[in-house]
Amino acid sequence: MASSGNDSSLTSMFSAITTTSDKSEQLLVHTEDQYGGVLIDASQLPESKTDFTVKLAASLTAWKKLAKRGIWLKVPIECSDFIASAVKEGFEFHHAETNYVMMTKWLADVPSTIPPNASHQVGVGAFVLNSKNEVLVVQETSGPAAARKDFWKLPTGLVNQGEEIADGAIREVLEECGIRTKFLSMVGMRSAHNIGACKKSDLFFVCTLQPLSEDIKIQESEIAAAKWMDVEEWLALDFMKDSLYKQMYEWSLQSVNGSYVGMRATEMPIGFRPGTNMVYHMDQRSSWDFPDFPSLDSCQIQ
Repeated sequence: MASSGNDSSLTSMFSAITTTSDKSEQLLVHTEDQYGGVLIDASQLPESKTDFTVKLAASLTAWKKLAKRGIWLKVPIECSDFIASAVKEGFEFHHAETNYVMMTKWLADVPSTIPPNASHQVGVGAFVLNSKNEVLVVQETSGPAAARKDFWKLPTGLVNQGEEIADGAIREVLEECGIRTKFLSMVGMRSAHNIGACKKSDLFFVCTLQPLSEDIKIQESEIAAAKWMDVEEWLALDFMKDSLYKQMYEWSLQSVNGSYVGMRATEMPIGFRPGTNMVYHMDQRSSWDFPDFPSLDSCQIQ
């Protein structure tokens, strides 16, 4: 029996579907971002370097035809042998963490708008003053501070990713000295550049905390000694002379005593989308008619 026109149409349709499916299977699994770019799914990369190399080349060709812009490729550490193939295709390193490297490639014929890697790290110092007018100070086991004689400093450290600045200050005191505290205010922020091995810019926030306990138990891996020291005696130490830190610490003392207005922390709704953010602001009423939001006045780590 001769084939009908309908049979011919069905054959053409199935052929087109098969061709489209085959082309799709040749590409790396991915999603599109809101900026005309592509996010390659790191959890579904091919198992072999050969398959990855072939699919990466095919994907870039297809995405170029579709006028895609920035391509993001996250390479898990277990797939690190894929990196050479990506470099040959023009990918560059963007940033790395302990278990992956992020690579990018710009496809558009205009200057790249891929944002650079994070430019800043965030540090925090905790000014903890007890009822005897003594400040909590430490000496470190290593680093620049450890090399200085009789260098007593505030508990300090880097804020973790996803951690609030106030919580970071509370955590550092608990880890380094075993003392529980409550956040009072943010006194100020110091900005510096070309810091550390990665030469990042650095934001250092000083926060005042109220001690909820006073018995010191040092973190021996990082802290050589810790003690409560008369605050005026501490501010008079030689290394404090003509130092920006002395000024920040004097503001901290004034903040605790009520003669300097620090910034409180208030969690506020974002508004135009779900969620909240922490806002650090002067604790004064203004013309803005904000409702009463929960603050970090009672924030503490148990």
